[in-house]
Amino acid sequence: MLWNEKFAFDIPEIDQQHEKLFGLLDRLDVLAQDIRDGFNCISDIHEVLEELQSYTIYHFEDEERMLHEAEYEFLEEHVREHEAFIDKIQENLESDLDFEQKEVINDLYRFLFNWVSNHILNTDVKYVSVLKAKAYEKK
Repeated sequence: MLWNEKFAFDIPEIDQQHEKLFGLLDRLDVLAQDIRDGFNCISDIHEVLEELQSYTIYHFEDEERMLHEAEYEFLEEHVREHEAFIDKIQENLESDLDFEQKEVINDLYRFLFNWVSNHILNTDVKYVSVLKAKAYEKK
């Protein structure tokens, strides 16, 4: 499993959602191995990408709602990153993944894993103190 504690913020709702995203990436990694073993996994890849897109939209909307409520000053920039990621998933869903499956799935997996990891560790980490402070105010 790709998820580990370095991605945890001690904000249960966010941590659970991030862990679910890594679970979807794990499924893509398994499919990449199946393709290397000679299996045709295009329909499975589309299924996982559709689920990843749907869950990512849910997660981003939830995260953005929390950031809006906390009056996070970098929300617009954060939303733009989210939109670019959703666009990239949509672009892959619309592409012909059947052509050179091995290269496509490996490139796609690397992009998704790197983007999610970097976004969590370099962008999301910036809002942790804001959300924790807001939660503390509510107590």
